[in-house]
Amino acid sequence: MFDTLLSMSALPLLFTSYNSWGTSLNLLFFYITWSTLLLSHPPIKVELIGTALIRVLFYWLPTVLFLFFDVAIPSLSRSIKLQGVRGLGQGRGGAKALHRLKVVAWSLVNMILGIAVQGAIEYLFTEILGRKSALRIARVLPMPGELLWGVLRGVLLREVSQYYIHRFLLHDDGYLARAHKSWQHSISAPWSAVAHYDHPVAYVLGRVLPCYLPAVIFRFHLLTWFLFVAVVSVEEVTTFSGYSAVYSMLGGATRRTDLHFETDGEGNFAPWGLLDWIHGTTVGNDIKDDVEEELELQEERRERRRSRLRGKKRD
Repeated sequence: MFDTLLSMSALPLLFTSYNSWGTSLNLLFFYITWSTLLLSHPPIKVELIGTALIRVLFYWLPTVLFLFFDVAIPSLSRSIKLQGVRGLGQGRGGAKALHRLKVVAWSLVNMILGIAVQGAIEYLFTEILGRKSALRIARVLPMPGELLWGVLRGVLLREVSQYYIHRFLLHDDGYLARAHKSWQHSISAPWSAVAHYDHPVAYVLGRVLPCYLPAVIFRFHLLTWFLFVAVVSVEEVTTFSGYSAVYSMLGGATRRTDLHFETDGEGNFAPWGLLDWIHGTTVGNDIKDDVEEELELQEERRERRRSRLRGKKRD
């Protein structure tokens, strides 16, 4: 089954032109593989194992690579960390290694818990309530527009739900806020594994539900869900990395996440900063500043390309 799921790396083919024979044959092969997978395995098994595989490929693999980089070349790593040497972790020697191991272990446990919650919701829908599955598990492939529109809606709703849950439940005065503070906010400089390091209840509310809720509300096609999880995973591993050498809009999200930890949760409650900007809870640059910086960078790149082209013409 894993071999079949890995073949879903052909998903980008859905974004290519339908005019070429090669693309048509690849799409046909993908459709046959996808149909065979759904016919030969229970849908819930495909959903949960596929979700886990996406997480491994797009979250855990880069997280481990970033951690290896931090451990193997600390002098270079701290030079590109937003908080410098603090970004390399807490403690020294063996204590630092144990702390990193604890964070990674709990992050893995939490992620397994999140997938289990996803499975429990599907079981509730299909077996107890006798309804359709929470996600649309169908052999018909979604069109590229459906994929992109689904991911866009998912990102926007996740931003909204994560902001309000994070701000009003995890940074209030109740038990959950104290648990969140003593777990995730015991770390003042984030690194990628910290994205899923939290008290299990706070984790389910603050990270699992904002991700899974849009998929249930819009009843994503399973392939749309996989693409959405891949996008979320890349965002998490990047924005929690603590690296200053991150470009484009994700660089602003990385700086905001880092400042959220550095200020012990004074603001920046959602990664993209849209709701923080609207409610005035931004710490540091807001999303408007990031857009302006990105536009300026694009203009500089275009100007450099024009200069190179003018130089070649003169030569």
